[in-house]
Amino acid sequence: MITRLCRYELNFEQTMPFVKDRLENVNTLCSKLLKQVEFRKGSFFTLLTEGSHLEHLHKFEYYILPQNEEITSADGRSTYSETPSVDNELATLIGDKLQSRDKVCIFDDVVDTYDPNDDNGHLFEECGYFIDNEIYFILTPTTATQKLIKNCMFASREIWHSLYVLASSPSHITGKRLDEQYLDELVSNVELMMIGAYDGESYVFWEPKEEVCS
Repeated sequence: MITRLCRYELNFEQTMPFVKDRLENVNTLCSKLLKQVEFRKGSFFTLLTEGSHLEHLHKFEYYILPQNEEITSADGRSTYSETPSVDNELATLIGDKLQSRDKVCIFDDVVDTYDPNDDNGHLFEECGYFIDNEIYFILTPTTATQKLIKNCMFASREIWHSLYVLASSPSHITGKRLDEQYLDELVSNVELMMIGAYDGESYVFWEPKEEVCS
């Protein structure tokens, strides 16, 4: 079930240190984002469900969504609750934005490494690319399905880091190898950056401010 999400603006000074911590010393894409994106020329925000714990809005390591009720196991011996998240809603949002033909969304994989002597898995065959030993998944309007978007999100998601970047499409990729120029073009055309936060329940988003013509 898709839940309506509410947008909450985030204070730049309180948010930037978290973003820097999540992007620093991770991989080539993260380094380029930190070096090339002029974060002050944009805004940070988050998307949450109604009833979220807004007192945790700038406590990015804390849970923030309303917690699910405990469920009793079939044998009645234990209880558990599912961890809430906005992933279903975000997958729909990414899919909607990828309707435009000039958009791409890149997801980084900070756990797996590219091995030229291995098949690197089914997801890599579908939409995976590499630079050095780093693996990335890239979706376009012609390849993005809700299932594939969710698979890429899952592959990118770790408790300490997850990153998805929506951008205007750089030059066409030939083969599976990415180059520095492609990533530079992508980073210079970022339209939405999504960084995992709130104990995996939601994300810190960044978008550039629209230029107003005088």
